[in-house]
Amino acid sequence: MEMKRVILDPSHGGSDVGDTGFGVNEKDVTLLVAKATADALMGFPVEVMLTREVDRFLSEDARIRMANEWNSDLYVSIHVNGGNQRGFESYVYHEASQEAKQMQVHIHREVTKRMKFSDLGLKEGVLGQLQQAKMPAVLTKTFFIDNLEEGRRLRDRRVIQMMALSHANGIIKALGLDSEMEDVPMYRVHINGHPVGAYQEVDSLVREVTTYYGKAKSIRLELV
Repeated sequence: MEMKRVILDPSHGGSDVGDTGFGVNEKDVTLLVAKATADALMGFPVEVMLTREVDRFLSEDARIRMANEWNSDLYVSIHVNGGNQRGFESYVYHEASQEAKQMQVHIHREVTKRMKFSDLGLKEGVLGQLQQAKMPAVLTKTFFIDNLEEGRRLRDRRVIQMMALSHANGIIKALGLDSEMEDVPMYRVHINGHPVGAYQEVDSLVREVTTYYGKAKSIRLELV
């Protein structure tokens, strides 16, 4: 199967902290989610690059230039939201291709389904960052960091792991990587330090994690 390329963009960074709430900065959450998403994609026929791997400032132009120069197949910019609401929304450029809009549908559907979010909708906008992308580009906004309930959940590593898994599952479906299971890795799920099962099929893996989401003290995935 042809190797795909994905750019994950942890929004903000450095002096640009993004939205804040309840002792949490957007720049820190997005970096954790992007790294965990990259980990969840290990073993699939996809090369993953992050626009930043540390806490540093990077302009939107620099991020999209990196994606264009790398000739990636999909660009996903990861954000959390502000405005004291609740839920999840995703964006593409308002003149995006049908391919980009279909990839948005896959990612949006997986995040809302797995995280059980209030669905704020698939949206289109005049977004310079997405407009400049030479490949399908999707921007996600998960949780409202200044909402009391959602902001506090962003401090929980189990929530970060679930955000990453749902993004990864959406990317897998968007790129059609779930149709070639012979090359798909197997992950063992550890709950509170104990193995509870190993899964190759993505939906089964996420379903198992969802069972313990919000209940277990720790959830860890091990590549078998």
